[in-house]
Amino acid sequence: MIWRITAVVLGLTVTVPAVAGVSSAISRPLTAPKLEPRKGGQAFADTCFQPVTIENAEAVIAACSKLETDFGLDKEWHVSVLNARGYAQYVLGHLDKARADYKAALSQDESNPDAMSNLADLYIYLKEYDEAERIFDAFAKNNVEEAAKAAFGDTSGKYGLTLEDLKKLKAGSSEQAFYYGVLYLSFDSPERAREMFDRAIALRPDFAEAIGYRARARLALGDEEAALKELDIALKLRADFAPALFDRAEILQGQNKWADAIRDYDRLLRIDRLAQAYLGRGSCNFELQAYQRAIDDLSKAIDLNPKLSEAYYVRGTAYQQLGQFRQSIRDLDEAIKLDPHASRAYNNRGVAHHALSEGDLALTDYAMAIVANPKNINSHINRGQIFVERKRYTEAMTELNAALAMNPKSVRALRWRAQAYVDSGDPRRGIEDYNAAIALSPGDLSLIHDRATAYAAASDNAHALEDFDRYAKAYPNSLEARFDRGKAQYLLGHYKLAEADLDVALKLSPKSPAALNLRGLISAAEGEHGRGAEFLARAIKLDPKVGYFYANRCRVLAFDPEQTPARFAEARSDCDRAIALEPANPMFFDQRAQLNVRYGNFGAVIADIDKVIELDPDNALAYNLRARAWRSLNQNDKALADFEAAFLRNPKLWQALRDHAVILLELGQYEKSLADLDKLVALRPDLVDSYNERCWLRAVWNRDLQKAQADCDHALSIKSNTAIALDSRGVVYFRQERYRDAIRDFDAALAIVPDLAASRYMRGLAYIRLGETEQGNKDIAAAVKLEPEIASIYAGYGIKPAP
Repeated sequence: MIWRITAVVLGLTVTVPAVAGVSSAISRPLTAPKLEPRKGGQAFADTCFQPVTIENAEAVIAACSKLETDFGLDKEWHVSVLNARGYAQYVLGHLDKARADYKAALSQDESNPDAMSNLADLYIYLKEYDEAERIFDAFAKNNVEEAAKAAFGDTSGKYGLTLEDLKKLKAGSSEQAFYYGVLYLSFDSPERAREMFDRAIALRPDFAEAIGYRARARLALGDEEAALKELDIALKLRADFAPALFDRAEILQGQNKWADAIRDYDRLLRIDRLAQAYLGRGSCNFELQAYQRAIDDLSKAIDLNPKLSEAYYVRGTAYQQLGQFRQSIRDLDEAIKLDPHASRAYNNRGVAHHALSEGDLALTDYAMAIVANPKNINSHINRGQIFVERKRYTEAMTELNAALAMNPKSVRALRWRAQAYVDSGDPRRGIEDYNAAIALSPGDLSLIHDRATAYAAASDNAHALEDFDRYAKAYPNSLEARFDRGKAQYLLGHYKLAEADLDVALKLSPKSPAALNLRGLISAAEGEHGRGAEFLARAIKLDPKVGYFYANRCRVLAFDPEQTPARFAEARSDCDRAIALEPANPMFFDQRAQLNVRYGNFGAVIADIDKVIELDPDNALAYNLRARAWRSLNQNDKALADFEAAFLRNPKLWQALRDHAVILLELGQYEKSLADLDKLVALRPDLVDSYNERCWLRAVWNRDLQKAQADCDHALSIKSNTAIALDSRGVVYFRQERYRDAIRDFDAALAIVPDLAASRYMRGLAYIRLGETEQGNKDIAAAVKLEPEIASIYAGYGIKPAP
């Protein structure tokens, strides 16, 4: 019988074979005779003695019958053939025929162990216990040493009855009942075994061995608590009873009471140096993370039994925990050689290969683990992990979905699928998986941290900050925690809080290039561009081959208010350096384009954005920026085409829609412009621009002025001190000849933006319409000084000084 230890080794259960002599069975495998049949019978013999399955049983029966009838078998061969055929009949459910063959075998050799074992098994299946027990008695009588080994695995009596005890078995004695019980256990009949042990203990209440074995029967029947109590009693009666010590150690091990189990293994090993006991103790030491002790125990197990696959498996896994991956692979190779279907060994060898960056070998091992056991969830997850790391997201999803189909509550599978979603551009679905994983493992703060990165990827910086904050409070002296929270604060515009976190991060690691880079960006955001450039210079000095550091310093220098040609040259040089380091990074070309926008180099802007689009054809913002550059060069057809391309690639990019509408308005294509602005209002009803632009269109078009006023009113209800919306409404009032209302709005706009040429010009026209020519001309002169083309612009809208 085999008992299971629920020790988790890299997520897998370890199976420890029973101690020799503690759990045995009468030999069931058929013993092929050594004699050769007459010439020509070998093919039939090969078929007759092959392992029997339901599929090949008929062929086995036919081959055995052919040998019996055609080849004149001697007694040894004939007995073996009858046993083989009887077992095939048993597999097919032909029980009477099986019984006949077994009895025929015993009629020729009354002490044949195969026939006795198989016939006893048949009687137990039929619940003909008296017949089975007659065979047990005959076995003890005819072959006492084999009987002792079959029942107790030993002839000394230390695990049960001595040879003398077996020779002197008396009907109805406690020893006989005990002997029967042990054999019933070996035939997987625990209920009948318990009845025998009850009988033995009733006759002899202090029968320690019977009490210990009854505990095993109770355990097989699922009553672990009662089994433990009986093992305690057995060991009080006989402290050196090895089977009870082994069984109790296994139960304690299964309850994760590793230290208690080790104490029992220690006692057992003082009695008998058993390979399985060293294996059990080594597995417990593994769980207690005493990896070197585990290795020492497992090495002793292997010395005693070099074919103990489990010992190589657990020792190989222990070597992994110590980072000794080559030694781990050697042990797992041996475990697989001894057990080619060892799914767990393939899996853990894959883990070792993965740790050594031998990803292809790891994938092969994980695949072999799944072939050996299609329900090996860990190997599916491990393959998924490698595919995520290799950005092969479709294959990763296949593996991780398979794992979650097996166990929807696998935190590890949820975590890696979440990572796959985030890395493949679907952070919202990643967040859903992280939420599920956190609900299952709320104390795992690493999941909180990973969900924060998913929120950041989804541009949900507020939620990202909440998670990063929770993580940082748990690990206040963690560079990662301080850096990530500081970054989230920076993205939300909380620059002082971001600065505080990054200052702590730099105290923890003064030479962290990433922290210096972010600290530089924070300083620039606070208006300290020079200091920001200094931090970035330190980052570049520490790691001069990171393109982002140069691109960020380019940005900081570009937006320094104290701009000089030298500053521009420095910024341009940094952008050039970033591109030289990473010529396939579209962001760096975009950064240089932004720099050139600031300096009005629109031709250079277009050249850089051409490269961005070549590298990233679906980059809507790139098309939008190039459209603005074309517009600055008065190439409106190209600008319109690029705004359309931007909006096509990102239908939520409202700026492209707005600017497209503005160009159409300037070209006098009012109907098309209005259609764009209707879409803009539907897309972003929360923006002042949406309503203001539509109000302005109708004002200059001089159509639907009531609707125009309503739009401006709505824009001002969103933000009352918006100068441009006040200016637009002023023009509406002017069109409606409500000149005093217009002047009031222009006054309000100029109070907010004194140099707003449009409001000053239109206020001048309104004064003139009211006959206040002197004041009107004064405003018009001031407006022309601010914007020399202002009169011609408004004349194009049909608005002139004279009515």
